[in-house]
This record gives sequence, structure tokens and C-alpha cells, in this order.
Amino acid sequence: MKRIVCGALAACVFVAALFGQSAQRIDEILDTNAATFGQAAYLILTSLDAISDDTDFQTAFAEMCQFAEQQGFKKGSIHSSATEAKSIAMKEYAFLLMQAFKVRGGAMYRMYPCPRYAYRDLRYFGVIQEDIDPDSVLSGRMMLQLLGQIDTVQGGAK
Repeated sequence: MKRIVCGALAACVFVAALFGQSAQRIDEILDTNAATFGQAAYLILTSLDAISDDTDFQTAFAEMCQFAEQQGFKKGSIHSSATEAKSIAMKEYAFLLMQAFKVRGGAMYRMYPCPRYAYRDLRYFGVIQEDIDPDSVLSGRMMLQLLGQIDTVQGGAK
């Protein structure tokens, strides 16, 4: 009986380890003072199950560019000067979140979808605090916090 219980416990631990997100990548993002487009792409695409957890940031950025094209993201979601290592501003990340999670914005966002109105809508929804500058560079902690709150806008459904 002890063998069965120990075997079942070992199997549960092994399976849980297989499905856990890469702690090394998340720790790297959390320690970042200036988050990059590659890190943003990694977080968004792993939360959408579009890439695996062991994907590096450079590959995640390339996948995000393809994903944006396939999903019909609005022009400017990932602008031409963006690279995997370029830091991402608050309003750019807000625009990526709105596009990736298909969040319906307000009237101005629907008429003219751009980073400015994405930022304003997420601020209105309470995802972004009012005292944050839209052009400020995101930290890794803030990026994870915003990603964690985006499903409150959608009512908990992704």
C-alpha cells in the first residue's frame, strides 16, 4: 500500500513540474526595471497558450509579430522600430493587451484604435492607476500586474 501511495505522490509531483511556468523567465521579468517588447510578447503569448513556457524572448517577439499579423492587429500595435530588446512604454503595452485579448474599448478606441486610447480605456477600467505616465517605461512587475488584471475587464474570460 505504501508503494502505491508513494508512487502516486511521485507521479503527481512529476506532472505538476511539467506544467509549471518557467520560474527563471518570470524571475528575469520581475527583476527588470525597463521591460522589453520581447518580454511583453512572452507574457502575452504564454497567457494565450500560443507559445510554450520555455520559449526565449527573441523567439517570442518574432512569434508575436506573426501572431499580430494573423489576428489582424491594428497598424501600430508593434511598430516598425520595435525590436526584441527595445523597452516598451505603458501605452504600447496597453495597446498590445487590448489587441491580444480582444478588449472592446470605448467609442474613441473603436473609431481610432491606437496606443493613446488603449491606455485611456485601461485607465478608465481601473487596470492602470491614474498617476502613471503613458510614455513611461514599464517595469517587469508592472507588466505582470497589468496582465493579471486584464481579465477583470473581460469578466474573467480570456
